[in-house]
Amino acid sequence: MSEANLAGKAVRGTRTSLLGLAAKVGLQIVGLLVLSRLLSPADFGLVAVPVAAVGVGEVIRDLGLSVAAIQAKELSASQRSNLFWANLVVGVLLCALYIAASRPIAAAFGSPEAAVITAVLSSTFVLNGFAAQFRASLNRDMRFTALVVADVVAATLAIFVAVVLAANGAGFWAVVTQYVCSAGVGAVILAAAAQWWPGMPSSLAESAHLVRFGASVSAAQVVAYLGNNADTFVLGFTTTPQRLGLYSRSFQLVVAPLGQFKTPLTTVALPVLSRLRGDGQRYARYLRVGQAALGYGVIPIAAVAICAPAALADFALGPQWSAAVPVIQVLGAAGALQQVSYVAYWIFVSHGLGNSLLRYSVVAAVVRTAAILALSPLGPVGVAWGYVTGSALMWPVALVWSCRMAGVPLRPVLTGAGRIVLCTGTGVAAAWAAVSALDAPAILEVLAVPCCFALVYVLAAIVVRPVRMDLLGLWDLARRFVRRGG
Repeated sequence: MSEANLAGKAVRGTRTSLLGLAAKVGLQIVGLLVLSRLLSPADFGLVAVPVAAVGVGEVIRDLGLSVAAIQAKELSASQRSNLFWANLVVGVLLCALYIAASRPIAAAFGSPEAAVITAVLSSTFVLNGFAAQFRASLNRDMRFTALVVADVVAATLAIFVAVVLAANGAGFWAVVTQYVCSAGVGAVILAAAAQWWPGMPSSLAESAHLVRFGASVSAAQVVAYLGNNADTFVLGFTTTPQRLGLYSRSFQLVVAPLGQFKTPLTTVALPVLSRLRGDGQRYARYLRVGQAALGYGVIPIAAVAICAPAALADFALGPQWSAAVPVIQVLGAAGALQQVSYVAYWIFVSHGLGNSLLRYSVVAAVVRTAAILALSPLGPVGVAWGYVTGSALMWPVALVWSCRMAGVPLRPVLTGAGRIVLCTGTGVAAAWAAVSALDAPAILEVLAVPCCFALVYVLAAIVVRPVRMDLLGLWDLARRFVRRGG
C-alpha cells in the first residue's frame, strides 16, 4: 500500500474513530449524570465484583483471535470461519462455566446478590463470542464507520434501557441490563455490517499459527486484566459494597473514559503499524505520532480529575458522592499513566510478539498487585495510590522491553516519553496553581485546566524544538482530519 493511500486511510480512520469516541464519551457522561443520581453507591458496588470477574472470562473468551485476525498479513475465508467458530464455542462454554461457578463466586466475596448477577452477565460471553470475528473483519478492512455506528447505537440503547429501569426502581438490575443490552445490540449490528458469514469449520492446520499467536496475546491480556483489576478484587474482599461502589464509580468516571481515548487510536494503529513493521522509518514516524497523541492528548483530560476533583465529582456524580473526591484525584494520575504506556502494547502486537507481551504482562501485574496490596490498608484511597505506583514503575519498563524485543530504536521512544512528562507535568502544575487561586464556580475550575495546558503547549512549542515537532505532527494529523473526505 502506498504512503499516500495508507496515510489517507489512517487519517480517515482516526477521524471516524474520534467522532465515535466523542459520541461514546458523551453517552458515558449522560449515563453517569443520570444513573449516579438514580442509584446508590451500594448498587454499583454490588455489580462491581461480578463485572470484574466476568471480565476475566471475557478476555479468555476472545482467545486473542481478534488481534490475530487483524494482525495477520493474509487471512483466508476458511481461516476466518475457523476463528469465528472458535470464539463462539468458547463463549458458550464460558457461559455455562460461569453459571455453574456463580454461587462460589458470590460466597467468596460474601455477596449473595453476586450469584444471580454473575449468571446473567455470563450471557455476554455468547453474544461477544458471536460478534468477535465480525468486529475483527471490519477492523482489518479498516471499515471504521461501521464499527463506530455499532458501538454508538449499542451504547445509546443500553443507557436508555438502564435509565428507564433505574427510574422505575430496578436498582442494580439497571446496570446489569445495560451490559447485556449493549452486547446484544452490538452483536446484531456488527453481523449485519460485516457483509460476511462464516462457513463450516475446516482443517485447523492452516489456522494453527493464528491460534498460537492469539493464545499468547490472550494469556497476556488475562494477566494484564487481573493486574488492572486487582484494585476491585482487593476492595471486594476487604471493604463494604458502599465503599467499593464509591471507588468503582470514581474509576468509571476517570479511568474508563480515559481508556476510551486509546481505543480509536489502537483501532487505527494496529492495522497500520502491522503493515509497516518491515519499514523501519515509516514505522517509527507513525509510532511517534501515536505516542504524542496518547500523551499530549490524554493527560490534559486526566488533569481535570487531578486538579479539580471536587468540581468534577459534584458535576458528574452529585452531592451524595463527595466522599469519592480524593479517590477521583488519585485515579486521574493512574488513568494517565495507564494510557500513555499503551504504546508498548502496539509495538508488541504489531510485531507479532505474543510471548514477549505475556512475559511483560506477568511482571506488570505482579508489580501493580503488590503495590495495591501494600497500600490497601489505607482503604480506597490507598488502593488508588497503589494503582498509581505500579503504573508509574512499569511505564519505562514497558517501553524498554517492547522496543528491545521488537528491534525498534529505543532512544526516540524514551525521549518522546520524556518530553511528554516534562511538558504535561508543567501543564498539571500550572493548572493546579490556577484552580487553587480561583474562587469560581465549578465549571470555570474545570475549564481552567485545558486553558493552562494550551498555554503551556504554545510556550513549549516556541522554546523546545522537539516538542514543536511533536505538536506539529499532531497539527498535521488534525489538518488532514479536517481536509480529507470520508
